[in-house]
Amino acid sequence: MQNTTSVSDIEEAINLCREKVDSWRDELKNHSNKEFSAKRLEGGTTHIIWLCEHSIKDVEPTHVVLRVFQGSGVNDRDEEARLSQFLSEKNLGVSILSDFGTGRVEEFLTGKPLTHKEIAGRSDNPEINWCIAREIGKLHNFDSESPDLKKYNLTDNGPFMHVSMDNWLSAAQKFDFNDEKWVSASTFNEHKSKLANLIHIQNKEKWNQEVEWLKDITSHLYRNVHLVLSHNDINAGNVLWEVKKGQTRAKFIDFEYGGLDYAGFDLGNHFCEHFIDYSVTEWPLFRLKLEHFPQQDYMLKFIEHYMTQRNNISTGKKALGMYYVKSLFAMLNSHMLWSIWDMVQATSDAHGLAFLENCIVRMEEYKFHKETLMKILTDYADSKGVVDESQNKRVVDALRQADESEWDLIFNLLNKLHIASSNRISTSFTMLQEKHFATLTSLGLQA
Repeated sequence: MQNTTSVSDIEEAINLCREKVDSWRDELKNHSNKEFSAKRLEGGTTHIIWLCEHSIKDVEPTHVVLRVFQGSGVNDRDEEARLSQFLSEKNLGVSILSDFGTGRVEEFLTGKPLTHKEIAGRSDNPEINWCIAREIGKLHNFDSESPDLKKYNLTDNGPFMHVSMDNWLSAAQKFDFNDEKWVSASTFNEHKSKLANLIHIQNKEKWNQEVEWLKDITSHLYRNVHLVLSHNDINAGNVLWEVKKGQTRAKFIDFEYGGLDYAGFDLGNHFCEHFIDYSVTEWPLFRLKLEHFPQQDYMLKFIEHYMTQRNNISTGKKALGMYYVKSLFAMLNSHMLWSIWDMVQATSDAHGLAFLENCIVRMEEYKFHKETLMKILTDYADSKGVVDESQNKRVVDALRQADESEWDLIFNLLNKLHIASSNRISTSFTMLQEKHFATLTSLGLQA
């Protein structure tokens, strides 16, 4: 058998599934490949995904999903396997039929992947989005102290988003994007080298300073709370929409980046997916749609649905407001996390996305979002006379001290962020569409 990371045609996919699925290997060994079929599925930025099936009666399963990992491996596959076992036991994820290191075979779930329009809340069926919110709430009821989860020995070194930022940034900065042999190997590498220098990947001080700022503001937002079980990548391709006997359900798949994290990250990261469309097929394989930046009333309603499924949490306007603010800051963490991930993927031969272009665009969004959000909240803290040497602590303390009646004002102030974001034009994405990169340095996106 060839290296499974090169599974790129129908025959290879069928043969691999016949080898790895027990019933297919044992009960169907005398059948020919003509009784099997396979087709490539869309999605999977760094995976090749196949739907494989057979037409023989009385042998289950008839359909399986084959995922073949590509790109630069940045997560713990053993931990992912343990998490998958837990999720399957709790009916929160798919069953893993075979895990073979460079890929896996999963059960096939009925239901359809969502479109970007649906995930962005722009379809005729808003119940899809409220179902997603409630499903996130159910998932977050399992935290780092849950006995059921503890027996699966998930790593608890801190929140996934920050642990991953540290690990991925270290990996990206160890790679030499100016290595002459690597650069000369292809025009694509030459192009990536230019972009890597443009965003100053090797400038450890600037990138680390920004990551440390995110850790600091997050530490003030989350005091004495447990990390919760999180998906960390709830995008259109990772949600299946099921309708059975009049019942509807959103089910999450592909917990590749699943783990323990602060509750706000799943929310904020999902809100970022509303205005970045990764389903497009033209280079750079993504499209920034700031007109789809989620509006405040939508975000608040989404969080309200989320809160209905959480156990043992505070309720009321202030509780809603704090989840909302945490989501806004989590959007910053999302931009930073996946920008660093882009850097790591750019070191590989993966072509599922224009990784460094995506990094540049997301860092522009990060910069605008951070400056706008912090100005609004700093001005509010100053108006309340909250004093502290740490700007981050002062901002969070002002929010914590606000009573229920004060939150209407806070919501009104923060609505300026939504209006400004949805009405702005991304300079970097506009330049990217025009295939013009040289003047991006003027944006100050070096971190």
